[in-house]
Amino acid sequence: MMSTANNIETHLRNTKSGGMTIRVFAILKDYLDEEFIIPRPIDSIAELKKELAMLHPEIQKLLESCRFAVANSFVDHTFQFKENDTIYIVPPSSGG
Repeated sequence: MMSTANNIETHLRNTKSGGMTIRVFAILKDYLDEEFIIPRPIDSIAELKKELAMLHPEIQKLLESCRFAVANSFVDHTFQFKENDTIYIVPPSSGG
């Protein structure tokens, strides 16, 4: 039997229209599809983090250090999402 988190994740992945598009990068792709849709509006970064951490508790700490972008610009924690926004979640990275 599928867990509740798996049922929610399957629903999010299979939703084709409406809602908010989420794109993730780097290590987050180990836990989430690179692009998926959340079928209901999410108002804030805090609410989005809570939703994603519910699906994958192991990424909760990582989400705290990620940056979020909408419309080609990084946004801060006070930004209010709109229903059809595409939200980019960018984890910290290092390079040489």
